[in-house]
Amino acid sequence: MQVLKLVIGWIARHFVLWILLIGALLVWNAWQVGAERELRADALEQALTEIETRREVGENALREAEADARGRSVEVLQGMLAEAKAGRAPLIGQRRSDLKRRASIALADSDAIIADQTLELEIAVATRKIAGLERSIAATEAQLDRAAMMTAAIRAWRDADAKWRRAAAACDAATERVDRYEARRGLDRFFGSITGQGRRLRSIRDEQCSGVAALASRAGRVKEILDETRRGGAAAARAGAWSQERLESADTTLREAVAREREGAEGSARAQIRKKWTDWGMTAILWQAFFALLLLIATPYLIRLLFWFVLAPLAERRPSIRIAVPGGVGAPMPPADPSKTSISVTLDKDEELLVRQDYLQSSSVRGAKETQWMLDTRHPLSSLASGLWFLTRIRGADEVTTISAVHDPFAEVTAITLPDNGAAVLHPRALAAVVQKQGQPLRITSHWRLFSLNAWLTMQLRFLVFHGPARLIIKGGRGVRVEPAGAGRIFGQDQLVGFSADLAYAVARTETFWPYFLGREQLLKDRVLDGEGMLIVEESPMAGRKGAGPRGGLEGAMDAALKAVGL
Repeated sequence: MQVLKLVIGWIARHFVLWILLIGALLVWNAWQVGAERELRADALEQALTEIETRREVGENALREAEADARGRSVEVLQGMLAEAKAGRAPLIGQRRSDLKRRASIALADSDAIIADQTLELEIAVATRKIAGLERSIAATEAQLDRAAMMTAAIRAWRDADAKWRRAAAACDAATERVDRYEARRGLDRFFGSITGQGRRLRSIRDEQCSGVAALASRAGRVKEILDETRRGGAAAARAGAWSQERLESADTTLREAVAREREGAEGSARAQIRKKWTDWGMTAILWQAFFALLLLIATPYLIRLLFWFVLAPLAERRPSIRIAVPGGVGAPMPPADPSKTSISVTLDKDEELLVRQDYLQSSSVRGAKETQWMLDTRHPLSSLASGLWFLTRIRGADEVTTISAVHDPFAEVTAITLPDNGAAVLHPRALAAVVQKQGQPLRITSHWRLFSLNAWLTMQLRFLVFHGPARLIIKGGRGVRVEPAGAGRIFGQDQLVGFSADLAYAVARTETFWPYFLGREQLLKDRVLDGEGMLIVEESPMAGRKGAGPRGGLEGAMDAALKAVGL
């Protein structure tokens, strides 16, 4: 069941990571599309402005020509027709009745008969003139209709030509962007393929260039119709009218087909989803996110392989760290008793005890007690950072003090002796109390190793050396073990809290590969060898801490910083 929970948790975490990668790629693609649209708009703005300007000039010229033709032709002819009708009206009014005409003929009145004939001739001439003017007006109106049809044909040609030019400009701009992308090399081309930029640019180019040929063919057909209309007379005008009707019918049919197709696409939810899926390139994005997820999963294992086979062997071959103590190491550190929950410390007449407040369990009544503000005034920051401040100082011959952890249920303590001229490297955090000579404070020296690869790999750049004579009360989670180094020992990096100054300190690769490769073990451990000194090992460094494991966040960063300076 535990294994199943781990597997389900791993799958859930990486599924969420995959979703986040998809979201990041979508945001990136949206930003790229917006930038490309802005570039496309800037590239087409000048061409479109020029096309619109030419179209407006042509429209104005056509409107002016049509108004001028109507003003000079129809209005003048209509005025002449009105004058002719006004001149014929009095003549008609002068006609005599049929009775008077017959009387003139019967009486043989030649003057009257001649006057009647002359009047009829004048009326016939005026009528013929009016008929001629009416035919002229009809012919002029037919010419104006032909001019209107010519204007419509010219407008249709200009519209088709403008659409073709806009499409051609957009196609040229998209093709230029694809050419610039194809000319990329190196990482720029690699990241472009990862984000799908090349696919997107080619898709835009195909979309922009797909209708250019059709628009060019349409503009050519409209131009042919316009030339046919210009070539002649009434037949050409009828052909132009028929061509205009054919053009309008074709436009209507095309618009209806497009409208039906659009309505069918919009009415289908599946078609809409498919269109959005294609527009955003979701298939490519899903695969890109999947490969990125595989890369993220594989990267730690690839790094571990590199560290195991390259970095760790290189580190093991580097020279060990040796702390050069002035005057030599002197007397060796004797073995110590096993750690216990509490120990009793008895003072000689010239000794004093400095103990942490939370490790002072009980003390004698007669002993002199004072406050010691810091363990070592020459290292104030180290004393404050390691908690060795606000100590209790106890003096008095044969006074017995019990040292035990008051608040930590997992801590045990033991006492080690540093003889005169003896020295030991120690983390001050492991120090619970110090027994030293009165008037002869414990001497602590610091040694930096900034140019040592082993120091950087163990993340301990400074080593604090405690010099005897003194007795050190060492604390540790679940106990402290003091043992001889022998031929050399390997420990976890948090377990080793001190060692004799004559030993060589280095790093070693962890014992087995698979626990490290699967993240169960750290790569490097501490290695101490080449000496007859003693090792001070904490049994369980994490015991008593919340979470019972390495701390993260600010607490983890603080622990790493304290370790780097030897605390």
